[in-house]
Formats: sequence, structure tokens, C-alpha cells
Amino acid sequence: MGDLGGNKLSGVECAKSSSKPNGVSQPLSLALANLLNKEVGLLEYAASAVAADKIVIKNYGIGLYSHEFRLIFHVLANGGMAIKDAALFSMLSHRAFYELLKRMENDGIIYLAKSNTDRRVKTICLVKNHETEFLAAIRRARDCK
Repeated sequence: MGDLGGNKLSGVECAKSSSKPNGVSQPLSLALANLLNKEVGLLEYAASAVAADKIVIKNYGIGLYSHEFRLIFHVLANGGMAIKDAALFSMLSHRAFYELLKRMENDGIIYLAKSNTDRRVKTICLVKNHETEFLAAIRRARDCK
């Protein structure tokens, strides 16, 4: 995994978030810890994934297996993600991908940062408060291992 606090990408710097937990529930951390634990069998892994998905849906309104959540995790892992790379990774149609971006931007989950070196490049970054929540849950999950 890359720098989970923000980094430079294509001449763009996404804002860094603090590591202070922001109200993410402990059950989500435990469910994520179970997903990260490589000692469990396939059945236990599937049960943990379903449990984590239910918690994420309850807390955030989107599921772990949704395109939105997959994009959030990839942006977190890379400290930002170029739109072109995110579009290729998403395996969505051009229209569906840009509708997803527009919806997430309108909901205040992401913002698009312009590159300082190339005016054609825009990078997807998470809004600070959402980044802080997700990072806190991931860090607590790692601590539970």
C-alpha cells in the first residue's frame, strides 16, 4: 500500500489528513481486521466480508463492493489517483464512470485537483473528513491483527 496520508501525484498534492479517529465504529475495524487476517479460511473470510459490508452500508450508505467504495480505497492507497487511471481501473463505461465521479463530487466525498505541471491532468482526492474516517478504520483494523 502507498502513503495513506496523502502524497504528490502527477504534480498534484492531495491534502493530508490527521490520523485522529473520527467516529468510525469499532465493529467495522474488527470486520476489516478479519478481512486482513490471512489465517482464516474461505468461509470465515466470506462471513467477515459480508459483516464488514453490512457495517459499511449502515455507516456510509455504500457497500464495500460498490464502485464508489472501490474508488475510495484506491484513492486512499495511492494518496490520490489520476482520472485516466481510475477510469481504466473501474472497468465502467465512460459515461458510467463520469456519472460516478460527478455523484461523488456532488456528495462531497471527493474533489478533483488540477496538476501544477500539466493542465490536462486532474487527480481524484478524498475530502479530508472522509479520508480521516476511512484511515482511522484501516489503522484500527491493522492494530487488531
